[in-house]
Amino acid sequence: MPHIKVEEKLHELAAATEQTFVVAAVPDDKKGGRLVVSHKLALAALTSVLEKLAASDLPNLWKPRAEQFFKSIPFPGWAPANSICGECARGRKRWIKR
Repeated sequence: MPHIKVEEKLHELAAATEQTFVVAAVPDDKKGGRLVVSHKLALAALTSVLEKLAASDLPNLWKPRAEQFFKSIPFPGWAPANSICGECARGRKRWIKR
């Protein structure tokens, strides 16, 4: 799963000019891995992006589902954002549906 391609597409669909999404992979017992997306959008804006994502030219395998998105936390400057995103998702796995 090319995280950067998915992240670039999400930023394009949101017309974001600053870092708004962080895409990371977390282990998945059934599929081996799955994407999770940390974001800092309001619900209405995220809903619009999800609708555009569904209609986008990205392969369906690369399109994260709505339950794979979660509101971001502030990222410290000393650690890679995608690493923190993955750790947060693993810690919140009971809130992220599989």
